[in-house]
Amino acid sequence: MSDIRLTSSRSDVDRAFLTDGHGSRWETEYANRKPVLTDLKKGDHVTGTVWRGRLTEISANGASQRTQAAPADMRTRVLILALMMVPSGLLTAIASGWRLVRRAPTPGMVATLRVALGMFFAGLFSPLIGGENLWMVAALWLTVAAVMTVAARHYVVRKRVPEAVPS
Repeated sequence: MSDIRLTSSRSDVDRAFLTDGHGSRWETEYANRKPVLTDLKKGDHVTGTVWRGRLTEISANGASQRTQAAPADMRTRVLILALMMVPSGLLTAIASGWRLVRRAPTPGMVATLRVALGMFFAGLFSPLIGGENLWMVAALWLTVAAVMTVAARHYVVRKRVPEAVPS
C-alpha cells in the first residue's frame, strides 16, 4: 500500500491508495474501516481482487473487505422493486377494471386506489429505513399496507352506513 487516508467526517469516505506489482496506482474507497482498513499502515502488503477493471476487494491478515466499487446484490434490489410495483399495480388494475364496469366511482374504488398508491409509496420509502435488507423492507411495507387496508375498510364502511339524522 502506498498511502492511506482515513477521514473523520461522515460525509467523506475513507480512501486507500494501492500500488500493484507493475507500479500502477489504484485509488480505493470504503464505506467503513473494518475489518481490514483499520489495521493497515503505509507500506503494508494487501491482496486485491479486480473485477471488470475495478478493484472490488482487499484482503490482509486473513480478513477481507469490499471497496465501494464492489458490485451490489441486484437480486435484493429486484425483489424490493417487485414488492413495490406488483401489489400496487395489481390493485390499480383491479380498481381500473372495476371502474370500467360501473359508471360512477364507488367508495370501494376510491379506497382501493388510495391503498394502491399508499402501498407504492410505502415500497419507495421502506428501503430508506430498512436499507437493502429484504426482510426488514418487507416487514415495514407489510405494516404500512395492513394499516392502510384497515383504514380503507373503515372509510368504505363509514360511507355505506347512512348517517343518523338528529331529531
